[in-house]
Amino acid sequence: MLTAGLADVAAPLSLDELDRSGFLGPLFESFGCPAGAQPRAFSAGQGVGCSHDGEWDVLELAAGNETLFLCGDATSSLDVARILTDRGALPEWGMVLVLSQSAGRGQLRRPWVSPRGNVYAALRLPADPPFTADYAALSVGCMLAEGFRTLGIPVQLKWPNDILLDDCKVGGILLEERAGIIIAGIGINCTFAPPVAQLRDGWAVRAASLLEKGYDLTPLALFASLVKNGRFWYLNEIRRAGHGAFPSCAERHLAWMGRGIVVHGGDVDDKPGRIAGLSSEGGLRVRFPDGERVILSGSIVPGS
Repeated sequence: MLTAGLADVAAPLSLDELDRSGFLGPLFESFGCPAGAQPRAFSAGQGVGCSHDGEWDVLELAAGNETLFLCGDATSSLDVARILTDRGALPEWGMVLVLSQSAGRGQLRRPWVSPRGNVYAALRLPADPPFTADYAALSVGCMLAEGFRTLGIPVQLKWPNDILLDDCKVGGILLEERAGIIIAGIGINCTFAPPVAQLRDGWAVRAASLLEKGYDLTPLALFASLVKNGRFWYLNEIRRAGHGAFPSCAERHLAWMGRGIVVHGGDVDDKPGRIAGLSSEGGLRVRFPDGERVILSGSIVPGS
């Protein structure tokens, strides 16, 4: 926990504020810590350790090789993750979770409305396929979808980087790469979803929160569970079988398979077709009236 914050990037976060934020929920069970334990009762032997790195005191909650950094209101989780990475503090699979964002960014660098109550996270990805491939964002989405599946939440993936539930967007993924290090920015609508007026006119599906869909989950418990279970899937199904198995695994989560869609931008523009699946490179296979093509960029919305 960044108890001193980060200058110009993240506000300090105290245990008292963390308690009041509603961020905790059934916190530490996801990390193998005692159920019902209160934060103040934790010691280094129970999964919490303290360190000091010049500008901040860090309270780290670790589960195996996973490290999670919590901080207060921030410019964005990606900004925090980059600082921690530059200082050697964020390992592969390391996570950052912030209470809110003032400068969150979404697809095509659009502003991302980020009030408290949702997941605003960053995850440092391993330097291994499929996360180093062209379909890295889709790989993260598939990993999260597998994590949602273990919670009984039947999300689907809107190619290439959105998470849907009942055809409504409940999450999104944005990748940033620098010096060979890839960090995924992940947003999930736990309690709040942006209104239609703030979405791209005509080219965005309606947003929704998990709460309005009947799932009452706190940001920390949800994200910790998604990463833990999604990583288990990656290690046991993808890395063991080889990353060439990824497209077929991802197709089971792909939204609108066989349904009519319209492709906007990218290789084709405003052209109707039907989703046929994924290519070996993670592109979207679409059957158009004049034949099948692989779409590598652009947006899709349901069609007739």
